[in-house]
Amino acid sequence: MKPEFADNRELTMAEALSGHLDWLHETYKDPVEMAIATGYFNPEGFYKISDRLEKLSAMKLLLGAEPIPPAALPERIPGEPRGDRIEEKRVRDALEKTASGLRRDRDRLPFDVSSDGALRRLLSFLLSGKIEVRRYEKGFLHGKAYIFASEEGFISGSSNFTAAGLATNLELNLGRYDPAPVARVKRWFDELWDHAAPYDLAALYEACFQEHDPYLIYLRALWERYKDELEQEAPPGSIIRLTTFQNDGILRAGKICDKYHGVLIADGVGLGKTFIAGEILKRAISQRRQRALLIAPATLRDGTWERFSARYQLYMECISFEELAQDSRLGGDRIHLKCNPNEYALVIIDEAQAFRNPDTQRARALRRLLQGDPPKTVVLMSATPVNNSLWDLYYLLTYFIGHDAAFSDIGVRSLKDKFIEVVRTEPD
Repeated sequence: MKPEFADNRELTMAEALSGHLDWLHETYKDPVEMAIATGYFNPEGFYKISDRLEKLSAMKLLLGAEPIPPAALPERIPGEPRGDRIEEKRVRDALEKTASGLRRDRDRLPFDVSSDGALRRLLSFLLSGKIEVRRYEKGFLHGKAYIFASEEGFISGSSNFTAAGLATNLELNLGRYDPAPVARVKRWFDELWDHAAPYDLAALYEACFQEHDPYLIYLRALWERYKDELEQEAPPGSIIRLTTFQNDGILRAGKICDKYHGVLIADGVGLGKTFIAGEILKRAISQRRQRALLIAPATLRDGTWERFSARYQLYMECISFEELAQDSRLGGDRIHLKCNPNEYALVIIDEAQAFRNPDTQRARALRRLLQGDPPKTVVLMSATPVNNSLWDLYYLLTYFIGHDAAFSDIGVRSLKDKFIEVVRTEPD
């Protein structure tokens, strides 16, 4: 295959390069060489053709900085150099911007096993001795060229050695295999190469595998898990004064409730679960005009929650565990609920670990209360969601997790099977 035209529409640049490298591998007895000049590079571009590059006998990679488009050129300000000196400054600034972009792209690579393996593959290639990397620093490098087997042929045009350049951008690249133009392009590359400086591209990616302080790794893990939520802020005007972490908890609880119609708030003792639940109640009652029900042990109903609701003017209904179990509309013989069970939009349960056993009367009453359509939002609060075994947690989750495959989008095809597996392999 000797591709003559690649624009990433009918034929991608990655397909053109791969096809010709395959042809060279089959045609030549010994592995061939390759030289690439590009204004920018990213690992994803390497991954597009890595299988072929790893078969080369040698490779030269010439990096540079692309010129600034005329429309984006900054106006000269007083005190700036003139003539050649301002051009040199622009080149230096562009080189630093390109290097900064390489570091930025590296730091934004996905934090997962497959990306880690792919990056190790790139680093292994950079350290293999097959590839030499230089950077042209004497001017802007706008030309892109992929030169095969010394002077066998080349594909040149607009494609940078990036994933977008090789696959998705609308590009224009032409292939030539006749001796005269191939020799001329080779001389062009060699001249730039001779005036370029060695560039340690491997060191850029080796930094990803340096040992780091465990706390920094922990922070990075938190960032990966919660980065999409960091820009959110709590709505102003709350009469309940909350700490930053409590506001974060309310925002996260809201996102979980939106997806699953329920949430388990399992902060430890003394971290303010009452304040979090109080704010959730206030927003439901005052802002959304919903009917809410709080279920708590009688001592908390008549103590903590009575004082809390009076202080913050929370006009809510609160019943005890025993009253829930005794209500005639939920299987008992007395009336305790002020409204029909289907009228409650929000149900909050304090000390929810008391409902971990699904065979008790109070648990059956709770399930009857939560029936109906639209689904009620359930907020469970417990500092000790696991008391006897991990099955305590499972049964608490099932009060609002509607079906066994609810977490299939994150790889848990069956919630019950997941608990069986964990209880069997890591019961502690």
